Amino acid sequence: MVRFLSPSVLLSFTFFIVSQVRADLIQNLAKAVIYAEKGDVRKAYESIYRYELTNSAIVSIIISKVKKDTSLLQNTFEFVPDLRNEFNDRIKYELSRILFSKGDYAEVKGKIEEISQKTDSVKFLTANIAFLDGDYRKANQQISIIAQSKYTDDNKVRYKMLERAIDEESSPILFSGDFHSSVFFTPYHPPVEYENFQTYKSWDILSNFYGKLYGEFFRYLLIYPFLGYEFAGEFYTDIGNFTLHKIVIGLESSRNFVAGIKYSPVISVFQNDIFSITHRFSSYLFPIHILFLGLNFGLESKNKIDEKSGIIPSVEVGVKLEKKAGNITLGNLSLLEFGKKFAKTQRFSELYASPYLRNYLRAGDFRLDLNLYFSLKMFPAKFEERGMDFLWFAELSPAFDKEFVRLEFAKFIMEGNLSDSDAFSWSRLRAGASVSILF
Repeated sequence: MVRFLSPSVLLSFTFFIVSQVRADLIQNLAKAVIYAEKGDVRKAYESIYRYELTNSAIVSIIISKVKKDTSLLQNTFEFVPDLRNEFNDRIKYELSRILFSKGDYAEVKGKIEEISQKTDSVKFLTANIAFLDGDYRKANQQISIIAQSKYTDDNKVRYKMLERAIDEESSPILFSGDFHSSVFFTPYHPPVEYENFQTYKSWDILSNFYGKLYGEFFRYLLIYPFLGYEFAGEFYTDIGNFTLHKIVIGLESSRNFVAGIKYSPVISVFQNDIFSITHRFSSYLFPIHILFLGLNFGLESKNKIDEKSGIIPSVEVGVKLEKKAGNITLGNLSLLEFGKKFAKTQRFSELYASPYLRNYLRAGDFRLDLNLYFSLKMFPAKFEERGMDFLWFAELSPAFDKEFVRLEFAKFIMEGNLSDSDAFSWSRLRAGASVSILF
């Protein structure tokens, strides 16, 4: 005989199962809320992800923060009437944070402005947006409010980093610079043998120095001035040394996008004599943060070889890309300059194109650089059977990269000129080490 459970027993059994499921759900939801309040959104998500609770405002906020998905926050939620406005503001805030992390600043500004006057908790976001817009005065005001509020106890490190960055940018004067020193062991071949000037030596120790110091003034203004000095030198043990001196004076604006103009006198010195003086006028534009456009006009007013003097218009285009995956960062900077030199004589009136590729891999304090530079020069009139020069430069350098110091413990450089004239063709290897100080 088959026995059936009575309706009362069946109802009790069903109630027991449902009660257990609901108790488990409530317990996990309570855990999720506690985790979320402590800022551990990942644990909160792990507590509730297997339940179909996307009609809940709290659960939707947690899932959206973990998945960086704004679609769930577009729903219409039901709230306790007294909490309706608070929850709606919170949803707008979380939606803004996700959009901000994706770089959609324009849409964030429209959403966050509505609630920025109601609570200090959004000031970190509004300070970030003002900082990225170049409105350093507003960014300073917003970060000052955070410093005086109870929210300072949460995410102190992030607040302090933003406060320091804003303080640097909003200071009346902001100095920056770096200094590089390299020592190489190299076989020496003179790059150019011109008329009676000839130098022959098999091996030499080559030292390179490079340094720059820049001062930017009143960056919180719409247009602010800057002034800089750059120095580069190439020194051998007992043959002529080369140095380059460059002064930079300009105006720049960094609101919404970066644009500027500058003037740079460039003085090259061979041994103790001024070899050439070039005046360079430039305008540049970063329409988006990865793209660079530049327009230059150069005037070489003095050159030891008088026929080389003339004007040099050129155009520059650059792209900077960076991709992060965990602790590893891959980056590329591609820059192309092309122009024409109108010298006093045809043999020095070259047409040139110079691409520069800088590739790097960064993992913690370790860094690996691979830099490539090429310059193709076409001469309209041949000189000693030369109608074309193809200068090339390839650099490989593993390094330890700290905040203020970079040590390139093994630096290898191959360089040369593939000219169609043997008199101008050369190549050499440099092997050495380098230290850089950044400030």
